[in-house]
This record gives sequence, structure tokens and C-alpha cells, in this order.
Amino acid sequence: MKKFLSKKAQEEIVGFVAVVVLVAIVALVLLSFSFRSKGEARDSREVAQFLDSAMEYTTNCSFFFGSENAKVGDVFRACSNEERCSDGEESCKILNETLPLLIGAGLRPGEDRPIKGYLLSAGSYGNLTRDTSKEEFIRIEGGNCTAYQTRGTSEFRPSRGGKLIEVKLDVCS
Repeated sequence: MKKFLSKKAQEEIVGFVAVVVLVAIVALVLLSFSFRSKGEARDSREVAQFLDSAMEYTTNCSFFFGSENAKVGDVFRACSNEERCSDGEESCKILNETLPLLIGAGLRPGEDRPIKGYLLSAGSYGNLTRDTSKEEFIRIEGGNCTAYQTRGTSEFRPSRGGKLIEVKLDVCS
């Protein structure tokens, strides 16, 4: 009878250890998923270079009659100051029309593509440093994603005074 009791106790201990190990593995898997989905987007030189290139794209907005059309970077400056194009069109409206086409053609986001979506935001600071709070004046989202993974930033420092403008492009893959 003693041998029977000791074998039964050993089986119960082995069963208990198996349950504890199984629960620990499930907890580790759930914990790793929770850490993976959260977090800040990491800076990407490629995204920043794409953003810098996009700032050189020529729009259909000019600021003086008979002058050449302005680049996206110049239109950002005008939008932050609530200026209009020479034809009376709002500069922010030009950005809202041009940027989704430009980013869509460059990144080509989609559900079945490597890049799932993006978020472009632009804001200005009250002076040429980051001493004041940022006022966002453009926000454009495209595609569908849950967490942004890479980020590129471009800053404009106007030569003749004005506000520091920061443009961020967050990309989800």
C-alpha cells in the first residue's frame, strides 16, 4: 500500500508542475504581445529623406502673379501663416490635396502592400526654438494601421523670421 501512495503522490506532483509550466508559457506569450504592439515609432533615415524630397515637389500654387509655382515646403510655411496663393486658393487646401497624392504615389500604402498606412502631421512653434507649445495645422492619414513603426521628421527654419515648422511622417508596415 505504501508503494501505491508514493506513486500517486509523484503523479500529482508531476501534473502540478506541468500545469505551472503551461501557465508560465502562456503568460510569457501574452506579455510579449502586449509589449510588441505598444511603443514609439523609431526614427528612419529613409522616411526622413522621402519627406525632404517631398518638400521639393512643385505644387500648383504661386504666391505672386507671374511667379513660378511654389514647392511643398514653401506652401507649408504659407499654411502656417494662413496665407493664400495668388489665385485666392488657401495654401492649406493645396497641401490637403497634394500631399495624399504625393505620399500615395511614393509609399503606395495598402492592405496587401508592405506599407499599410501613414500619418503626416505638421505643426509650428511660436518662435525659432521649441520653447513654446506646438500648434498642429495639418494632419493627413492614409491607409489602415494600428501602430506606427517608423518616423521621419523635417524642420523648416524660415530665413526672415517666423515660426519653426516641424513636419512628421509616421509609417506603418
